Amino acid sequence: MKSSKVQGYCTSTPLSEGEAVVIFRPFDLLSIEPISGTFEAVHEHEGKPIKDKILVAPCLCGATIAEFIPLFLSMVDNRPKAIITTESIAYVPIMSGCLAAGIPLLYGLDREFASGVSTGDTLGIDAEKGEVGLK
Repeated sequence: MKSSKVQGYCTSTPLSEGEAVVIFRPFDLLSIEPISGTFEAVHEHEGKPIKDKILVAPCLCGATIAEFIPLFLSMVDNRPKAIITTESIAYVPIMSGCLAAGIPLLYGLDREFASGVSTGDTLGIDAEKGEVGLK
């Protein structure tokens, strides 16, 4: 299994495995419709669900209201299994929303490793150890 070390914030679900959804631009959680749990029309993955997916993006961005999106997703049972970015500094309000919603947020993924991950790949995550691997 090819793997990479990451840093992050471990939540109640440190171990998970799931399908990757690769996002190629800074990821704004406001591009997610929380009730349906799908990407909105402004996004490259328009209409695709995020429930139980592992979202892989270069970095996070957005307004401070974005911190509530993980909570809304959790409330309606549409949350992703994890969010992983290559940037070493994650967006603080989104971190707090992910922690409250129980969504592992990992950052600092090696760019070379990230470039080898494609949408549909299966990733294994150990958020406690800070490891992400292709299955």
